[in-house]
Amino acid sequence: MAPRRSFGLILLSGLLSLAAGELMVRLAAPQAIGLAPPMYLPDSTLAHRLKPRFSGRLRSGEYSTRVVINDRGFRGAAWREDALLRVLVLGDSFTFGYGVEEREAYPAVVEELLAAAGCRVAVCNAGVPGYGTLQEAALAERLLTDLAPQAVVLGFTVGSDVQDNLQQGIR
Repeated sequence: MAPRRSFGLILLSGLLSLAAGELMVRLAAPQAIGLAPPMYLPDSTLAHRLKPRFSGRLRSGEYSTRVVINDRGFRGAAWREDALLRVLVLGDSFTFGYGVEEREAYPAVVEELLAAAGCRVAVCNAGVPGYGTLQEAALAERLLTDLAPQAVVLGFTVGSDVQDNLQQGIR
């Protein structure tokens, strides 16, 4: 089997394992995630978006994490200009990494793994807590031309995205 295909299968199985683990945790011990108003700006299309250049802490009884939003309004660093592969990751609080440090959110972990394998890659974490797939699709339309990624990943969380879509009228 070719090394690229093997690596792709390993990466895919890792992401599926993370998703299965998230589903088990959400079913076993669901937690309400409250939006932190200083981190958000109103948006006529998306309801809300992350505030560019926000820096602060998100606190819960379980955690206290540092959050920095870049100039474009996403968690993490801006695109690396020397990247040959640019990956846009859309999703909700799970993609954003709500409750974990930036380097622990799965888009940052994927970037680190790919970079360690010798790929000149940049992964943009466009996850926004509280988003459903309708908002993620609208955000993708807004970003695709401007960011011109070579790959787009949609982080779909079965528990909350189905609920968010039903609340937004998506079936």
